[in-house]
Amino acid sequence: MEHINPDGLIKNPAFSQIIMTEGNDKTIYIGGQNALNENGEIIGKNAISKQTERVMKNLEIALNSCGLGFESIVKLNIHIVQGQNANQAFQVSQKFFGQIS
Repeated sequence: MEHINPDGLIKNPAFSQIIMTEGNDKTIYIGGQNALNENGEIIGKNAISKQTERVMKNLEIALNSCGLGFESIVKLNIHIVQGQNANQAFQVSQKFFGQIS
């Protein structure tokens, strides 16, 4: 088991951004991402599309640090605060997934 904290994501001694296990296959577990940049600054305060963009960028950084892309995702949970426009968040997230089938 390897703990990974790639450049571009906030570093915190209390948790690891990614846990990777390898055996016959590689499995990675990415911690919950939010709209923080590597300096811990909130990106897109009160703007769901900007926040989603940053969350997806953070996820991309995490995946790329393990040599993977969005096509490798098996399960993704997205939590949106009540009252926010889920459709805007969905539209932004789809740009990162592209034409994956």
